[in-house]
Amino acid sequence: MKLTNKQELFIQYYMISLNATTSYNKAGYVTKNDDVAAVMASRLLRNDKVKTIIEQRLAQRALDNGVTSDMVLKDLLELKDKCLGRKPVRFSHKNKDDEYEIIEKTIFDANGAKASLELLGKHLKLFTEKIESENVNTNISIKIDGEDID
Repeated sequence: MKLTNKQELFIQYYMISLNATTSYNKAGYVTKNDDVAAVMASRLLRNDKVKTIIEQRLAQRALDNGVTSDMVLKDLLELKDKCLGRKPVRFSHKNKDDEYEIIEKTIFDANGAKASLELLGKHLKLFTEKIESENVNTNISIKIDGEDID
């Protein structure tokens, strides 16, 4: 796949920061402001060539670092259980004799539990946003090569 120099630079910067707007600006694209850069960067991320290369590089990075989807899901489940107080949390603590000791406590962290449950729910596609539309125009006319299609 042939990319322009700016596209390749954009990808390189994006792989470092995962921030499309910043990467777009650093790659040398000139815009009036960051809002325009954000729109243009979003468009660039949807470019088939750019998107494919970024996906390949992110997948390779995950492999290189040993990150798998199973590992992420297991960690989310463990985090959920710890935040709900179902599993103890281990941490070290300096005692009065100035020695470190391991302490296990159960905690309840509503924010952590909610965040992990939301991510697990999104993964399972449990939550869908519904958009209601009131379209009063039900007569739609389509023309192809000047001919009406019903």
